[in-house]
Amino acid sequence: MATWADDTGRNTDIPACVLTPRGAWFAHVPPLAYPSAAALMNTLARSLCPDLGLAPLPPPTVPPPLPEATVANEIRAVWNPLPTARHPRGWRGLLDQLAARRVNTLFIHWQSAATPLYTHPGRRASVDTLEEALAAAGRHQTALHAWGTCWRLEGAAPALITRLTREDRLMRDAAGNTLPWLCPSLPENRALLIDSLRTLARRGVAGIHLDYVRYPETTGCYAPATRKAFETARGQPVAAWPADVLPGGALAAPFAEFRRATLTAFVRELRAALRDVTPGVALSAAVFPTPAAAAERGQEWPLWLREGLIDFACPMIYTENPSDFSVWLTECLAVAPAEKLVIGIGSGADESQLDAAATAEQISEVRRRGLAGFAFFALDDELIGTLLPALFP
Repeated sequence: MATWADDTGRNTDIPACVLTPRGAWFAHVPPLAYPSAAALMNTLARSLCPDLGLAPLPPPTVPPPLPEATVANEIRAVWNPLPTARHPRGWRGLLDQLAARRVNTLFIHWQSAATPLYTHPGRRASVDTLEEALAAAGRHQTALHAWGTCWRLEGAAPALITRLTREDRLMRDAAGNTLPWLCPSLPENRALLIDSLRTLARRGVAGIHLDYVRYPETTGCYAPATRKAFETARGQPVAAWPADVLPGGALAAPFAEFRRATLTAFVRELRAALRDVTPGVALSAAVFPTPAAAAERGQEWPLWLREGLIDFACPMIYTENPSDFSVWLTECLAVAPAEKLVIGIGSGADESQLDAAATAEQISEVRRRGLAGFAFFALDDELIGTLLPALFP
């Protein structure tokens, strides 16, 4: 019924789903409720259990024609969570395919906590895919933005994580347990990220795109370095740490403000560093979809926009509910100009999986509001093979 593809998108002929008269075997159950995954499961269930009387799923709704873009130079972006093209013809094949569907911007996950992801071992030497990607993008004037994970260590080199743990440079929770996140209160951690992002900016990318430029909600950080920085900012010690700064504690409000100020200072320092070496490189950030939710994580992105610390923000409005999408758009527009907002659409996110009609409705809402553009999360076979052809035939 189905086979696996390799990391370039080529068919391996390795079975992923096998159907017999007595049952079905899956090497991996589709984790997200994509329309194609739902259709496959429906077909299998009807084949194996005809007595259930399951009806076939209705055919996909054909989306209405999209309204014309309301802004010049509209950004039509895609997030690629992988550092590779995952296409049989490499970056050239992927960029050709995206350009044919009017995608003009690509966020590529090329760095995680100072670990470059755009190089990988080859048979004789390390292979640098960045130059190939830039050359392919130049054929279509596609803007490539290097997506860098900031404080979270997922994807970072194991040796780096080991060293950072040994040097006590990671966040801690309220119980004192180490978290797999860099502590933003340490100057050496801020320098580590800024130096690596500055190096990446020199490679000729159109922009640096920040992810996880936030705290993990209220789980952290309560490390000694955070306590020292907070007490220095207040000018007096905290009597009961961390109890006084936890939600509901006597110092919860000033601690929340301290977290926001810490991350804003980092973004300001990064902006200055990029302007010194690559003044034409854009700086953007993926942010929580409402200002209130973002502020709870220290992510004061409306201020970053007002002060010119970032060029645009990408609120991740990942929802299947049209009403929620509209409400969150309104909240974003209440605190930031439309021309600085590129809205994240969760076509294939954990929180939402959209068909072409639902995706078209969200794009139409973005265009009616006059926003700078939209970005699909994320690059996958469903987006390439189904959604984009239906939206931009």
